Amino acid sequence: MQVGSVIRTLRSAAGLSQQAFARQLEITASYLSLIEHSRREPTVRLLRRMAAVLGAPAAVLFAAALVTEGSGHVGQAERKIVEHLVESVRMTMLLDRAIPNRTDVHNG
Repeated sequence: MQVGSVIRTLRSAAGLSQQAFARQLEITASYLSLIEHSRREPTVRLLRRMAAVLGAPAAVLFAAALVTEGSGHVGQAERKIVEHLVESVRMTMLLDRAIPNRTDVHNG
C-alpha cells in the first residue's frame, strides 16, 4: 500500500474532492494528484496538515509513508497492520459522515 493511495482513500472517505482538499492544504490540485499517484512524496509537515484536515490520526499517514519508503525492508506483517489501520480509519470516517454526532460505543 502506497502512501499516495492511503491519502486518496482517506480523502475520498472524508467526502473531499481533490480540488477542495488541495485548497484546504494550500497546495495545487495537480501537486496533490502527483502525491496520490505516488509520483511525489509528501513532506512530514504536509502529512501532518493532511491528517488535520482529514480528521485522521497522523500516525496512520506516517505509518503508510514508512511502509512505502522502506518497502524493501518491510515485512508482510507490517504491511497488513498498516492496511488494517487505514481500513479502520476509513470506516470510522464513513460512519462519521453517515451518522453525524454519533457516540462511539467505547466512549460511553
